Amino acid sequence: MFDGRSTSPPYYLDTSVISGYVNEDMKPSDIHAFQKIVHMSQKGELILCTSTVAKEEIEKIPIQYQSSHLEMYETLQILQGSITTWLDDDPFSTCFGKIVEHDCSSWPSAPLYRE
Repeated sequence: MFDGRSTSPPYYLDTSVISGYVNEDMKPSDIHAFQKIVHMSQKGELILCTSTVAKEEIEKIPIQYQSSHLEMYETLQILQGSITTWLDDDPFSTCFGKIVEHDCSSWPSAPLYRE
């Protein structure tokens, strides 16, 4: 947990990184590097965080596989989620010309909090 010693900005962990680590679905060199990053976070040298969206995604995983994902999620700082709405103007998007609403983190300016 961030204890105020770090002047580093938060580094966001997407659900895919959490799952990749928990499921050991990373190359050994990536697992080793990630373990170093987690250790740096534990020493207060950097902040690891995720969003409320990550928890929603984890809760969609079959129940028998959720616990290890949730354990990792609970060790991270949480960025407050927000609802963002926009008109998709990307002509290559499947939502082109439509109003899109997405629950996302208002990062990096969002305050860190624990639920």
